[in-house]
Amino acid sequence: MKTPFLVSPFSKDSFSNAGFTSSASGSTSADGAGAKRTDSISARSGTGKIALYNSKAAFLVCSLIQIFLTACSQNTDYPKQVVEKGEVGKQFEYEIKGDPDRTRYRMTYIGSIKTKSDTTLKFLNLINITGGFDSRKAHYTGAVLLYDQHNNYLGDYAVQDTLSLPVRVEGTTLVFSGQQDCNAITKIDFSNEIPKEIFIKCVGDSGDFYPFDHVDFSPDQQ
Repeated sequence: MKTPFLVSPFSKDSFSNAGFTSSASGSTSADGAGAKRTDSISARSGTGKIALYNSKAAFLVCSLIQIFLTACSQNTDYPKQVVEKGEVGKQFEYEIKGDPDRTRYRMTYIGSIKTKSDTTLKFLNLINITGGFDSRKAHYTGAVLLYDQHNNYLGDYAVQDTLSLPVRVEGTTLVFSGQQDCNAITKIDFSNEIPKEIFIKCVGDSGDFYPFDHVDFSPDQQ
C-alpha cells in the first residue's frame, strides 16, 4: 500500500525534481535561530558526571523519523539514495507536498567508517523541519542514520535538536562539534561496534545521552 504524501519522483540522475532539491553545503545544522539547544533535566550518573537526558524529545524525534522511513520503505527510499550517491557534505531536501505544516526533510551524507571487523558504516544526517520556511518559527529535530556497506539501513540516534548532529567523520570517530551555548567537542569511536548509547557533551561534564534505535525499515527485508 502506497503512502499518499510521498508523491515526488526521485531521479538517480537529478535531485531537482518537484519536491526534492539539492545544494552543495558542508553545514548540517539548521537555519539561524531555528536551531537552539533546549534545556533538559539534569541527572547525576554513578561516576559523578552530570548527564542530561531528554526522553520525551528523543521519543518524539524517533517517532517522526520512523514515520518517514516507514513511508520510504513503501515507496522510494530517499535517504538510502542519498547514501548511495556518496557525496559527502552535499545537502538534499525533500518537501511533503500539500502538508499544511510545510514539513521538509533535509539529508546530508557525512561519510563512512571502516570497523576492525572489516565492515563499513555509513552516516547520514536527517533533519525534520516543520512550521514553514521562516527559520524563527520553524521547528527542527534530527537524527543520524546508520547504513552498512551494502547501503542497508541499520538504525539511528534520534537527537533533540540539529546542533546535536555530528559534523564530520574523522578516522574511525564521529565528531560532534560544540555550537552556540555548548562549547564541548565529542568524538564517538565506531571502530569496534555500534555503541548502544552515545553521550554528547555540552559544557564541562554535562550533555545528552542518546540510545541507538535499531528498527529495520529496509524494503528488501520485509
